[in-house]
This record gives sequence, structure tokens and C-alpha cells, in this order.
Amino acid sequence: MNVMTLPYGSTPYGMGQQQIDDASKHGFESLRFLENKWGSFLGRLVYDECRIRMARPMRLLGVLEAAGKAAEADNRFLSWVVPLTNFPVVQHYVEGRVKKTWVQYGAPIGERRSTGHYVNTFQLNLTYPEFPIASKAKQSLGASPNCIHSLDAAHLMLTADACDFDITTIHDSFGALLCDMPRLFRTVREQFVRLHNSAPLEFILSQIGGDINNVSMGNLDVAQILDSEYAFI
Repeated sequence: MNVMTLPYGSTPYGMGQQQIDDASKHGFESLRFLENKWGSFLGRLVYDECRIRMARPMRLLGVLEAAGKAAEADNRFLSWVVPLTNFPVVQHYVEGRVKKTWVQYGAPIGERRSTGHYVNTFQLNLTYPEFPIASKAKQSLGASPNCIHSLDAAHLMLTADACDFDITTIHDSFGALLCDMPRLFRTVREQFVRLHNSAPLEFILSQIGGDINNVSMGNLDVAQILDSEYAFI
């Protein structure tokens, strides 16, 4: 599970929490009552191993995160257009501005302090959603997962458009009447190959300012998916 969540912004801390949650969910008695520090240790261990065993994907994650950090520095939202569908994507992450507010409970007690408030005055930090500001770190954390989600959505749209029969979709799963399944089986793969042969990664990175020069691409022939018995999209 740890490795699967890596493209979605998983951190060593998050991987450690997954280890803790999985120990309880799967009934590992020998792990269930271990202290959280063991989960943190395993999370860091898996993350560091990913940096070694998955060097190229990790460098690509770094490119996406860097593009997000640059957007945060400029106080802007990352945005791009998905290839083939031309669907616009904007990472519009906002939160309310936090303001300090002083609340006094009851009649004044004692003398005024140097702050100008009484001893029974409390300082609160309140969020005002009517004054939105860009959420911190959301652009860098969201760059990779939202890039993936936008391509998943593009694949869904291309598949639905290519089918001349009724289909149903739930997130990234497709369904059709039994008599139409052979055609759906083929169409899902054809549209996946069509999308990823259009160099979608380079297309998106060029729009968000991602430097891909230090990321070496593999030599996978995407067309092989056309002959795949199983295609998990």
C-alpha cells in the first residue's frame, strides 16, 4: 500500500501512519500494540527505499512538487489544460484568513494588563472564510495527484465519447451490458494508448513550468496494452 500512494503525495510520516493502520486492519497481533515509533520507522524505511529503487519516478515527483512550490512563491494556483480533451484544471485551494480576536468573559477582573486587556480576556485565532487566501503547501502537495486524476478523467471522457453504446462509470471503473463488454474491453485500451501516446506528461509540465530535463524516460511501448488481458486504469 505504501508504494501505491507515493504518486499521490505520500510522505514518510504518512507511510508510517499507513503501517500503523494496516497492522490493526489486517489483524497482525504482533504489530497491533507496538508503539507508533515503529510505524514511523517503517514509513521512513519504505520511503527511502523508494528513492533508491524508483529513482526516476521520484525525480518526476520532485519536478511536480517544484512547480507547485514555485506557484506558491508567486501566490498563484497551478493550472493546465489536459491533452486531447482540452479540459481546464485549476488547483484552487483556499482557506480563510486567520485573525486574532480577543473575547472577554464577564465583567473585567483586576487591572488592565500591558496588552490593554483584563485577566479574563482570551485571545482566539478565528478563521474568516469571507477573506480567502491561498492554502499553504497545497500547490506542491496536489501537483502529482491532480495530474494523475486529470489524466484519469481524460481517459474516461475519451472512452465514453468513443463508445456508440451505453456505458456506466464509477470513478475510474467502466461498465456496460454484457453484450457490449467485448467492445468496451477494446475501447478502454485503445483510448488509453491514444491518450498516453500524445505525450501528456510533457504537455502538462510545459504549462506549469516543470523542468523535465533531469528525468529520463523509459522505453515502454504503450501499444502493448492493446493486447493486455488485464488493464487497471
